[in-house]
Amino acid sequence: RSDQTIQDPCTSGLGGSFQTNATVKANCIANGVPANGSYAEPAGQIGVFSGGNVNLKPETAKTWTAGGVYSPSWARGGLASVLSLEVN
Repeated sequence: RSDQTIQDPCTSGLGGSFQTNATVKANCIANGVPANGSYAEPAGQIGVFSGGNVNLKPETAKTWTAGGVYSPSWARGGLASVLSLEVN
């Protein structure tokens, strides 16, 4: 469990931008926040639980990859290369 900090932009308290940003203030008022700036966010944290499925197993795979490069002999600085890779 952890407590995540949240900040309501419409609050006139710490972290809010109601008093300093005209666009935020207009949007907040349009959504019902008192125009006099009296709204204060009641809680600045929310409890969060996180975790994963304990029944998950590691993923496994067997792969094989091959590749090659060929440059014709008439090309300046001709090149040939072969690559093989196996991952278990």
